Amino acid sequence: MSFYGIWKVCSGPVGLVVGIRTIPAFEDALLACRATDTIRHAIETGVEVPDIGPICDMTAKARPPTVAELRQCKDLHYLVHHFQAIFFALDGGKYTRFIEEQHGESEFTWADRFHRVIFRVFLAGSVLCKAHNHPIWLRICQENVRLRWAAPQTREFVRQALHDFPTRLAL
Repeated sequence: MSFYGIWKVCSGPVGLVVGIRTIPAFEDALLACRATDTIRHAIETGVEVPDIGPICDMTAKARPPTVAELRQCKDLHYLVHHFQAIFFALDGGKYTRFIEEQHGESEFTWADRFHRVIFRVFLAGSVLCKAHNHPIWLRICQENVRLRWAAPQTREFVRQALHDFPTRLAL
């Protein structure tokens, strides 16, 4: 078996070990990346945003990470690391002075929790995207029926529909 063949067989477990060792809260980062990727793909193709489905189907135990997903997780970790630096550097002690470390908690544990929270915010945004975009998608579909278009809409049409959509829905 060639080196490439071995890599194709073992890339998932190797990627999982690398992710766990280098990224705090890797499981949450992987969930956020997979959910965000699902939503991004739907928006780019111009179809309705799907339900994310059971979160347990997106875990690393259910499906080991690919190299592309590992890279997305590293990029997300890089972004969250900068969020953390900005949070502490630009704050000037205004809000961070109220943060108390738990007894026996190390800085690594605190950073792990900070990363976990931000990753879960990204995951929540992906999970709630369908509920948020459903009224917009209904308007696009109604416009399709009105104009009798059967073909999927272009990005420009969707962008214009999002721009024209009122920020407040009349109930």
